Amino acid sequence: MSAIECLAFASKARVGLRELTTLVRWSRERNEQLGVTGLLLYDSDYFFGYLEGEAQRVQRLYDAIALDTRHHEVRLLQHGALAKCRFDRWLMGYLYEPIFVGELEALWSGKMALGDIDARLKRWSLEGDVL
Repeated sequence: MSAIECLAFASKARVGLRELTTLVRWSRERNEQLGVTGLLLYDSDYFFGYLEGEAQRVQRLYDAIALDTRHHEVRLLQHGALAKCRFDRWLMGYLYEPIFVGELEALWSGKMALGDIDARLKRWSLEGDVL
């Protein structure tokens, strides 16, 4: 069995809500093809993405995201080995929350550590309250 890795990133969003629906649909299809799971948070200005799966596939997907014009100034926040996938039920969980305004920018800019949002990620992975 291949090593499982997680990768977290933040980027400036270059999409509106209408285009976001297409992006989420495309992401779910692509993730299913690659065997990657994860989560995408959006606050109208920033994305936070969390990907998990076989290391080479996660890296290939991240490389494609970094080149995607819907993402600007993509920043890698975390990359490492995982004992078990958190979001194995989701091809791409998605949440648009105005409550994240400021938080996703803080993650992107480095003013907030990934650990500060980690408790929410754990709760969402258990409760499944993401679309």
